[in-house]
Amino acid sequence: MWAVALLLACGGDKPSDTAGRLTETSVPALTPVDSSAPTSGTSTGSTSTGTLATGHTGDTGALADSARTTPIETAETGDTAPVPVEVCGSGLDDDGDGDTDCADADCACTVGCFEERIATAPNLLTNGGFEAGSPVPGGLPLEPGLWSGDRAEAVESVGAPPFEGALALAALATGPDGPADDRFEVVQVVDATELRGDRLCIGAAVRRAAGDGETDTAFGLEAWSYLGAPDELADRWPTLLATDCATSGSCAAVEVAAPEEAWTVLVGELYVTPTPGVASIAVRLSALEDVVDDAEAPELDGHGLDAVWLYAP
Repeated sequence: MWAVALLLACGGDKPSDTAGRLTETSVPALTPVDSSAPTSGTSTGSTSTGTLATGHTGDTGALADSARTTPIETAETGDTAPVPVEVCGSGLDDDGDGDTDCADADCACTVGCFEERIATAPNLLTNGGFEAGSPVPGGLPLEPGLWSGDRAEAVESVGAPPFEGALALAALATGPDGPADDRFEVVQVVDATELRGDRLCIGAAVRRAAGDGETDTAFGLEAWSYLGAPDELADRWPTLLATDCATSGSCAAVEVAAPEEAWTVLVGELYVTPTPGVASIAVRLSALEDVVDDAEAPELDGHGLDAVWLYAP
């Protein structure tokens, strides 16, 4: 059984970054990343009902009639006429495009449709379920399709079976070799040149370890589109971290305080830069020491992370 996350798609306050480790590179300010790209809306979720406040619903399908349509001005009269909007979970083809609920692209980047979508959607990330093994300990990845970052291990259980597949990732430390700061993170970069201008969904499942009042709860998922090759990530990194996802559709930022002993889904969306040239997407999955910053191992109580999926709607 998994819980619905607090969803801040392309918006909200991102977890703070600690100087050092993955942010040591100092470069001149770059042009803001694709401020001209379409801007995604901000969504919120509820761990009690699974209802999303975007006109979509996750598990309940309940929605006020007023949220089923969007007004549009008609050319003939200047009056507004309702434009149908897909209501995810209603069981109906609300917008009349032939697709219902999770089969509709409008619902693809929602918490309630994540599990169904990743069952068939190709993952643009490599080893998103960590079935091929653990990330490489170290700094930012030097090549596409490689998870790199802090100390972690692909295991058969994180206090429960994996969200999908046979393995999930257990977070072990906030540095490649042991305690370093207050953030565990793993990063992957992919070549997105053939996807310029496309809308993509980014999602993951996280599981807070069972513990006590000192058990950390915070997780984060971020994705950025940028102009440049995957091996230029280190140069772009400071600017990506400074990007305001509330005003740029080229990035997504999701954070959650996860409930204990349940898989929690995080989902956001972003647009790949439409500008001609080589384009890449960097994805970061994090677990933060928001309760107690342990100075010695073990850290993070073995939080679980799984099913990091970058997919087309």
